[in-house]
Amino acid sequence: MFNRPPILGVCALATVAMTACSPSISPTEAEQVAADVKPLLEAMCVAGGPVEAARWPRSVRELDPASVEVRSDGLYVATASFFAAEWGLFIPCHPDRFAPSASGDPSYKQVVDGVFTYYIAG
Repeated sequence: MFNRPPILGVCALATVAMTACSPSISPTEAEQVAADVKPLLEAMCVAGGPVEAARWPRSVRELDPASVEVRSDGLYVATASFFAAEWGLFIPCHPDRFAPSASGDPSYKQVVDGVFTYYIAG
């Protein structure tokens, strides 16, 4: 009889977590989030930093994020994390200059123009 290494269980759990934690958002909801966070992007895209929960628009709060942060490329709404991995919604500071990659790290999947889900492997 084989004793499977514990890492197989961890890998299986991570796979389930990655699938379950990706934000589920409709195109209509994504457009609303983009409109609601526009003032945050305008105010914070240069300096960046964490966004306090009190400043989260209702549409962002409804995603039940673990954190919201503006980085040099845009706003990250982290909906889940597992060790160094992170999932969530991303709205770029400059959508016209943003070139997303589905296979990079982070990887992005477009929901609507200017709104993406993201995954950071860590």
